[in-house]
Amino acid sequence: MFYDISMIVLIPGMLLGMYAQMKVNSTYNRYSRVMSHSGYTGAQFARKMLNDNGLYDVTITQVNGH
Repeated sequence: MFYDISMIVLIPGMLLGMYAQMKVNSTYNRYSRVMSHSGYTGAQFARKMLNDNGLYDVTITQVNGH
């Protein structure tokens, strides 16, 4: 059977990418359930940061997460 040299590089790269994606997903799932210590939601904290810096005309829009 003939093996192309690019397969020697491609297959480990794909496996590494799949492993990295699996780690990112598991970390996201773990920390998405952790409540903040301040009690603020992400939108509330973003609004507070914007207001503290005088950016009152910037709107905050909720988007779907992972």
